Amino acid sequence: MLFNFGRKVYRHRWLTGLVIIFLITFHTLFSAKGATTVEGFESGSKSSYATADVTLSTGVWNLDDALIGNLSSDAKSGTQSARIRNSGKVSMKFDRTTGVGTVSIKHAKFGSDASTNWQLWCSGNSGISWSQVGSTVTTSSTTLQTATFTPNISGTSRCEVRKTDGTTNRTNIDDITITDYGTSGGGSSTSVHLTMGNPSGAGTANLNNYLLDKAQYAVGYNCSLGRANWVSWQLNSSWLGSTPRQDDFRADK
Repeated sequence: MLFNFGRKVYRHRWLTGLVIIFLITFHTLFSAKGATTVEGFESGSKSSYATADVTLSTGVWNLDDALIGNLSSDAKSGTQSARIRNSGKVSMKFDRTTGVGTVSIKHAKFGSDASTNWQLWCSGNSGISWSQVGSTVTTSSTTLQTATFTPNISGTSRCEVRKTDGTTNRTNIDDITITDYGTSGGGSSTSVHLTMGNPSGAGTANLNNYLLDKAQYAVGYNCSLGRANWVSWQLNSSWLGSTPRQDDFRADK
């Protein structure tokens, strides 16, 4: 059916401005945790510092030496926020398949506690290994401040907040906001073949989601599978030559 559609488009020259994207692996697109992820800790409940998974609005998060606080001393933008102590962590247990462009996090110290330090770490392989993003943040105010990071990780990715000072002083974390890879500028493309978007947030950091941006087409390549995850190209009137259409079918001999 797609072939017949292509023939009709060619015959009637409806090619001007038409972008056709062929997605070889539809799963890559439809299972993606795409668009902007904003976790405000409003929908979950965890009153203990003991390590446990919590289902929140964006997915499952692991809170290690951390809880969800709603006390008057908890700095928060809504009714709740995460509260971390010692060397605790707040970690995503799910992957974004559209990558991570920027991460912004609201933070404040809890009540009358002293200042604390924390870091953002991200993983491009479902949490097998992690890398620190940006510099260590010092939290010294009881009023929420915003720290912004630019991981620029394409494809499969997740992030976590790690308290690094090891003290009993507590840190409130709220409104973790994650954008797609490419939205920060570092991974964006001006390719005409990606006018309708980069389905998997492909780039050059992940060999299994590697962007090949050619003059004739764009490909999200998977090195492990030895094939494309998706292929995209634009067809328009500039691709038409002066040779008239001919019926040059020849029977096999």
